[in-house]
Amino acid sequence: MLKRIAPILATGAAAAVGLIAIPAANASAVTYSNVVNNCYGEYYNTDWNQDCDSPGATDDGYYYTTAVCDYQSDKSMTVYRGYYSTAEVDGTDCTFDVDTGYTVFWD
Repeated sequence: MLKRIAPILATGAAAAVGLIAIPAANASAVTYSNVVNNCYGEYYNTDWNQDCDSPGATDDGYYYTTAVCDYQSDKSMTVYRGYYSTAEVDGTDCTFDVDTGYTVFWD
């Protein structure tokens, strides 16, 4: 009888330990979305932004960037940019952790 109970207890203990594990945030490492007309999403721990490298946006129009948030609804923003815009626009922070999203453009 002990032989049958021991594996069950071991399995139960392993499952209990798994419930305690918390996924680690990506600390201060930065990741980037795809680049569209020199503009992209930039993602940190819970913070994310839409940015364009110098010399700025290569086309004027709307830039839509998403952020994938852990344990909550994803975030997004649409920014109208003129030619050569290099403004960094701050997105609404995620509460726990943000993962890389994507950027699209339309005029």
